[in-house]
Amino acid sequence: MPRVLLVEPFYSCSHKSWADQLVQHSNHDITLLTLPGKFWKWRMHGSAITLAEKLEGDFDLIIVTDMIDLGLFKSLLPSKYQNLPILLYFHENQLAYPWTTNVKDWDRTYAWINYTSALVADKVCFNSAYNRDSFLNALPDFLNVLPDFKNKDSVQTIIDKSSVLPLGLDLSWKTKGIDRQNPSQPPICLWNHRWEHDKNPELFFESFMSLQDEGFPFKLIILGKSYKDMPEIFKIAQYRLSEHIIYFGYAESQEQYYNLIQQADILPVTSNHDFFGISVLEGVYAGARPLLPYRMAYIEHFPEEEIFFKHDDEFLPLLRRLLTSNVVKSNKLPKMVDKYDWKTMILQYDDLFSTLCS
Repeated sequence: MPRVLLVEPFYSCSHKSWADQLVQHSNHDITLLTLPGKFWKWRMHGSAITLAEKLEGDFDLIIVTDMIDLGLFKSLLPSKYQNLPILLYFHENQLAYPWTTNVKDWDRTYAWINYTSALVADKVCFNSAYNRDSFLNALPDFLNVLPDFKNKDSVQTIIDKSSVLPLGLDLSWKTKGIDRQNPSQPPICLWNHRWEHDKNPELFFESFMSLQDEGFPFKLIILGKSYKDMPEIFKIAQYRLSEHIIYFGYAESQEQYYNLIQQADILPVTSNHDFFGISVLEGVYAGARPLLPYRMAYIEHFPEEEIFFKHDDEFLPLLRRLLTSNVVKSNKLPKMVDKYDWKTMILQYDDLFSTLCS
């Protein structure tokens, strides 16, 4: 049985879930080598040194994720590991990540680390076509700002070894028979994303404040992890929309999270950035009717045009229409999530690992 080392410098949230579930479902012998999921900038700079020192054992393949300086990591590996194939997995990429306005020029270094890591890797996989294309399409302009020796041919080198390998999802949690033929009265709307600017919470909450002023009946379940720079709109919304809120905060357990999302009738999503969209797929799988921006990875998941809006000014009218219609929970959309079940996806992972090991 091939022996695989999975190196995860940011072992938290979706990165942790993906790593743990990959170990659980794979037929390969996978060993985890991790660091705590915090201080992401420092992880990209320094994790290579710490993790290279911790490495021990015999392996046939090394997998690393995008939160590492792979060139530095490989240069520090003992000689016995130098010829092992290395797969680089992109959960996100820093060329397409939406920085806030306080970003400094030196922060381009994180995109540079992603770029050089992709050059060093033997195989590069992205969790979505959007993630892959946003990275590869941004590389020429990224390199073009360099003063000389721009190495533009390196873009094709990375393209040639890149492919899409979607995340696997644990879909065993869904309670049978939870779907209702008709929505709750009033309809329950769900937010289940990080409480950060790239999820565009202003459009989400300002729309519901407008609906409240218009007298529309609705309830809200607001889930997600908050950070010290949480957008102010969350505090405003908690006060202004208090009479509509069923739950507001981080779920104490996975069981509580799954129980809450299965209560939702509508999943209005306003995100400006999402490399894959686990929370969206979970909400849809739970039975909520999505309203999604026509961009990013969402258009890879669902071909149904009627669930999308193309411009932000379309969001409120479409949300208003959803709240006034008899939203029937669809059996079709949740089934579209089935393709990401680990029971299916692990075959792609293990086939790739076997190919690389050979």
